[in-house]
Amino acid sequence: MPSLFEGLPLTGIEAQVSGVPCIFSSNISPQVVISPACKLMDITNPETWGEQMGVFIDSKRERSDLSRISADSGYDINDAIKVLEDIYSKAGNAN
Repeated sequence: MPSLFEGLPLTGIEAQVSGVPCIFSSNISPQVVISPACKLMDITNPETWGEQMGVFIDSKRERSDLSRISADSGYDINDAIKVLEDIYSKAGNAN
């Protein structure tokens, strides 16, 4: 994901959870890195991006479900639900 200005791209999280190797611009929030098949790289050096793509292609990794990694990294819908329930519960008790 070459980007000059990006926050935390959820598409990057989704791609990693699906087992897709990812290369992100180092301008992107480092919180996007949740798997070993993910690299943050300087966007001003396209040659290194090409080299890293070659490394990913040559490694012939099998795609696998990495949903546990996303949950362990704080991107689990069930955890988000609990957080929201707590917020609403506290807000309801305050009145």
